[in-house]
Amino acid sequence: MKLTIPPATTSIFEGVGAFGHCIAISFSVRGMEPVGQPRPRQGKIRFGRRAGEKIFYTPEVVAAWKTALVFAARRARSGPTPSVAVAEVHLVFFFTRPKSHFLKSGAIKPAALGLPYARKPDIDNLEKPVLDVLTATGHWKDDAVVDELHSRRRWAASPEAAGVDILLRLGLA
Repeated sequence: MKLTIPPATTSIFEGVGAFGHCIAISFSVRGMEPVGQPRPRQGKIRFGRRAGEKIFYTPEVVAAWKTALVFAARRARSGPTPSVAVAEVHLVFFFTRPKSHFLKSGAIKPAALGLPYARKPDIDNLEKPVLDVLTATGHWKDDAVVDELHSRRRWAASPEAAGVDILLRLGLA
């Protein structure tokens, strides 16, 4: 399987905000449907000396999404891990509209324009991989510094617009 990394856009602002001295980092991952973090699964090792042992693992369905997030998050920051005292995170997830939202002409049905995204994956499962990746890429040492978390799910304007917009406001210690 060939993995293509969707383009990411980044902007960084440094100044004084509600948290005192802060850094605002904004970036996006587009061209890929967001995937929620699945629940850990339990299985058994089938072969070898450890055959029969129980193990816990995370299904691979989220691996490509996390990889795209890692590449975008690494491009969005530079330098050592900042000493973050508090963080505010804003996430907007965009999903491809189903065929039932479109007319035969290709235009969006008027009744579908105002429809909210009220489907799987759950919003809390969408947040987990993003926060894990931001910790792994050094935006902060531990996601326990996240004081505010705002998330939304929306329909994308086109399949290429599926993805996530991420805004971080990091209050420095």
